[in-house]
Amino acid sequence: MDRGHAWYRLAQVEGLGPKRLHAIRRTFAAANRPLDDIFGLDLTEFHRLLPMLPVALHARIQTTRNKRVDREYRALHDEGIEVVHPDHVAFPAALSARLGDAAPPLLYCGGALGLLASDAVAIVGSRHASPDGLAAATTLAIELAALGQNVISGYAPGTDTAAHLGALRAGGTTTIVLSTGIREFAPKHDIAPLLRGDNALVVSQFPPAAGWNAQNAMARNKVVCALARALIVVEAGPERDERGRMSGTFDAGKAALGMGVPVFVLDPAAFSVAPLGNTGLLALGGTPLREVKALGQLLGDLVPAPVQGSGLTSGRNSVGRRAPQERGDAGR
Repeated sequence: MDRGHAWYRLAQVEGLGPKRLHAIRRTFAAANRPLDDIFGLDLTEFHRLLPMLPVALHARIQTTRNKRVDREYRALHDEGIEVVHPDHVAFPAALSARLGDAAPPLLYCGGALGLLASDAVAIVGSRHASPDGLAAATTLAIELAALGQNVISGYAPGTDTAAHLGALRAGGTTTIVLSTGIREFAPKHDIAPLLRGDNALVVSQFPPAAGWNAQNAMARNKVVCALARALIVVEAGPERDERGRMSGTFDAGKAALGMGVPVFVLDPAAFSVAPLGNTGLLALGGTPLREVKALGQLLGDLVPAPVQGSGLTSGRNSVGRRAPQERGDAGR
């Protein structure tokens, strides 16, 4: 069994979240044993090696040794979906460095896998972006492409889509980080004609058929931040609106600051109506971005990001069967 297969099997086990999966990996690495040994442990050895796990998980782990799970794993490969796990050469070291044991242990990827190791800058903002915000996201993405930076965003309507389109139309590259499973992905009509095997990567941390929900959207935002050497906030609402709903863009900015990711916040004065969240993020330590031409200098002054995995280049881009979810993306 290859390592990806073993990781995929373990990810199917109810009760094995990221922290436990990372703990299992460390245990087997320390014992100099392959991960797939876990499927052959008797109950006594399971308890000896993994005392941090409830004994009930032993039976659940063994039940993943079935033809259905094996067929699902093979089907992902046949669809051009790479299962990137912590032992995979392309797994981004920045995820572990910035998120620790909260890092998603599996990334389901389609397209140019080498972009996981690229110099990348994330762009986030409102899904209900103003004309000023949409124009700014597009211009920023074009400038980043000219600077040789991969543009990361979350594929929501509004700012995210403008960022992906700007990068691709400028001849650059983009990473699409989904808040759904990768099988829920389909290229939007403006994006589809621009995609090639080498200019875009689609990434999901969720089970391949997972639908949209607000919790996943917030979790996705943290991965967007962790994969980037810097985050640009185009247009953010206040941390919470008058109904108490959280702004995902504001939350992404706070999360990036907490990870030590530099956060550049578009100057509120650039808008006809100043975004309240931009002002709030500047007060928390964001750096004001007053003009696009300053980006090169700002990025040049950055401390290097955590070393990425060496990455792989894949020309496969045959992912997705269904149209993307277009509902409100908590986060934007």
